[in-house]
Amino acid sequence: VEDRTGLIVPKDDIDALTAALQQLTDPARRGELGRAGRRHAATHFTVARMADAYRAVYDELLAQPRRHRVRPTPEKA
Repeated sequence: VEDRTGLIVPKDDIDALTAALQQLTDPARRGELGRAGRRHAATHFTVARMADAYRAVYDELLAQPRRHRVRPTPEKA
C-alpha cells in the first residue's frame, strides 16, 4: 500500500527515487513501513487465503464447459 507499507517509485524517475531513499534514511520511517508491511503480509498472504484463492480458480475452471482437446497425431518416422 503506497506510503503505508512501502514506497512506489515511477520507472526512470531519479528525483522520485532520491526522495524515497531519503525517507528511508530515517530509522523511525523505516520501522513504520516495515511493521505495516509485516502486518499487511500476515493478514493478506496467509496459507488459508492462498488455498481459498486456488480453490476459487479451480471452481471457476470446473464450472466452464469442457472443451474438446485436439491431440497431435504422432509423427511417422
